[in-house]
Amino acid sequence: MARLTVVPAVVVGPYATGQPAADSLDIVFTGPATASDGIGFAATGREILLVRNIHATLAQTVTFTSVADPQGRTQDVTAYSIGAGEFAAFNFSQMVGWVQSTGQIFAVGSTTDIKFAVLRY
Repeated sequence: MARLTVVPAVVVGPYATGQPAADSLDIVFTGPATASDGIGFAATGREILLVRNIHATLAQTVTFTSVADPQGRTQDVTAYSIGAGEFAAFNFSQMVGWVQSTGQIFAVGSTTDIKFAVLRY
């Protein structure tokens, strides 16, 4: 398994210094070579994960892997459905129960049609 590490894009504003360069505010979506590999990103508590389904006609799913919180509870988000051509956003400002031992948060799409981007504010 070769989990893809997604590097968060830092959100600029509201008072950016000077005019942003062309394409410097673009959001790049990416995905692993095989769906089962999934993605991970370093967690600071200031991340929003964007998930995009690029398939033209079929809904796809994404799963987020939880870890035990201080009370020993886990609650994976399994097979969250995203319609064809749609986006979803997940806020990981509360990291308890989500940050793996590697310091990352993990997600896996059902197919390579699921693409990911991480925004850090």
